[in-house]
Amino acid sequence: MADRGRPYGMQDVFFVPVNDEIGPCRSRDLLLLVAARGLQARFDRIFSLRTGYGDLDKLLFRLGRRKDELLRVLERPETPLHTNASERDLRGFVIKRKISGGTVSRNGRQARDSMLGLMKTCQKLGLSFWHYLGDRLGIGDEDHLVAPLASMVAARA
Repeated sequence: MADRGRPYGMQDVFFVPVNDEIGPCRSRDLLLLVAARGLQARFDRIFSLRTGYGDLDKLLFRLGRRKDELLRVLERPETPLHTNASERDLRGFVIKRKISGGTVSRNGRQARDSMLGLMKTCQKLGLSFWHYLGDRLGIGDEDHLVAPLASMVAARA
């Protein structure tokens, strides 16, 4: 049932200021916006404190300068709150390096890092690294033509 003066489905729409403009906002979005502003105010209160302890005051100041970076998750809730995926990505590199004892030359290290990076990228895209490599070296078959990785990554973003 519609409220008077509002079309059906617009009962829970509010108009709130966002970035100095007034715009429509659903009630769930409004709650998230209010919560985010509350957390930002709380952050400002905590990180503007001066305790009288030099090291703690330096740490609070340093963290306060990184406010935008630390609170980015409020603007982009899909941002992970941990680095487990990044650490998991590096795990294969580290194990391979430990087993092989490293490389003899700088060129060898660059070649290893490039190949491992390509392997990981292909894995994340659900693409066979060997089909990709064969296509790039011109020894692949017609059944496995592979688009450039850059365009595949951009299409997923």
